[in-house]
Amino acid sequence: MATKYLIDLFEEQGEARGEVKGEAKAINLVLKTRFGRLPKSTADAVRAITDQKMLEKLTKLAVKCETLEEFNKALK
Repeated sequence: MATKYLIDLFEEQGEARGEVKGEAKAINLVLKTRFGRLPKSTADAVRAITDQKMLEKLTKLAVKCETLEEFNKALK
């Protein structure tokens, strides 16, 4: 019984990590598409975020922001 619980827990954690990784990748893709070459510092900062709600907020901002500088301010 405990083994099944641990397996389920690890699967959920893996899925959550995959969602976070995918969201970060999507944000960086949107930024590259809109603003061209993306500074490594920006891409790394986005990839370092693990909070799903923050990533969702940043996804919306990546689509709507006027400049890359505006997006970078939200990262700080």
